[in-house]
Amino acid sequence: MSSGFASLVKLIQAIVAGYAHFINTPNLHEVSGIVLIDEIESHLHASWQARIIPTLKRLLPNTIFYVATHSPIVLSQLEEGEAYLLRRDADGVVRSSMIDSPDRRAFADVLDDALNVNLNVLKRHRMENSDQHHAKRQLLKLMQQPHSGVDS
Repeated sequence: MSSGFASLVKLIQAIVAGYAHFINTPNLHEVSGIVLIDEIESHLHASWQARIIPTLKRLLPNTIFYVATHSPIVLSQLEEGEAYLLRRDADGVVRSSMIDSPDRRAFADVLDDALNVNLNVLKRHRMENSDQHHAKRQLLKLMQQPHSGVDS
C-alpha cells in the first residue's frame, strides 16, 4: 500500500471513528456533520490529491468539510462557492474572498489567484538567471553593432 493511499485510509478511518462516538449507524450516507482538515494534501501523490475531495464527497455526502490546502490540485476539485482565500490584511484582520470556479479554471490561473504564484514570473526569473539568457543578450548586442565594412 502506498503512503498516499495509507494516508487517505487513515483520514477516512479517523472521520468514521469520530462519528462512531456520537452516531450508531453503519450507513455513512446517513451521517451528517462537520469535519475540519488541515493541509489535506500532505503525503498525497498528485493523483490522490485530485481524488481526495470527490472521494470524501461520495463517501460522506451529508458531511460539510472545511479544508485548508496549499495545493492547486485540491483546489481544482472544488466547485463554485466551495473555495475561499483567507488573507490577513495590514490591520491584522483575516478576510475571505471566494475563489471563482476553481474547477473550471486553468491550473496556472488557480495558482496565481489562490496561491499568489505566477508561473510566468517564475519562468522569466529563471531565464534571466540562466546562461542561455546571458548568451542571447550577448548575441543581441553583437547584432545591434554597426557593420564593419562588410558588403552584403
